[in-house]
Amino acid sequence: MALAYREASLDAGMNSNHQTHQDHGERFAPKGPGTDRERAEGPRSALTSAAVDVSSFVCVVYVVVVGRAARPVASSRDRGYNSLVRVAIGSDHAGYLLKETLKAGLIEAGVALDDAGTTGDASVDYPDYAEAVARLVVSGACDRGILICGTGIGMAMAANKVDGIRAAAAGDLESARLCREHNDANVLTLGARLTPPDLAMAIVRLFLETPFAGGRHQRRVDKIMALQGSHADVPR
Repeated sequence: MALAYREASLDAGMNSNHQTHQDHGERFAPKGPGTDRERAEGPRSALTSAAVDVSSFVCVVYVVVVGRAARPVASSRDRGYNSLVRVAIGSDHAGYLLKETLKAGLIEAGVALDDAGTTGDASVDYPDYAEAVARLVVSGACDRGILICGTGIGMAMAANKVDGIRAAAAGDLESARLCREHNDANVLTLGARLTPPDLAMAIVRLFLETPFAGGRHQRRVDKIMALQGSHADVPR
């Protein structure tokens, strides 16, 4: 599910909160009409890539430069990291404007979207939209989910009640990276009252392009998922 971007480099040290987020947000910002080919191809990746043509598909292996060390990450064929990603997005009234901003950037980048609402700033209940996005993800209709409310907390709590969902509230780049790399999060929640649009776009970008590391983290994620339904006598 690797996305492609126009810029050719990813700033080293992204995992620091001192890292500026402006450059990351701009890669998903609307850029105008462009040519048909530019719209079809989308912006170029911020990752370096080596492509090997294998019969009818191309397997792309990426290396991310973080800080001083370069490290290999999962290829686009690994579970949960497909190049053809579809994203479910939803918000309540507090997150509506940020949702629309993120939608514009994602569509411009060529990401397929399912918008679960809301459709305006009239007061609504966030659990309804958390469930709608969560169901799209666990059903396989979408690969990832993005939810926006005032703080991102309520959406995360509600989405995580749906079996199969690992929702993470991430308000910074490091959290966005680690929730994917270590926790295999499949839903990102954002707080519109706490996160400026350019930072939110950078967070979304990193959430969508970061693969799950697997290995020892898979064992831990399996233990998280085993907790589902294990305490049926406790109110959920």
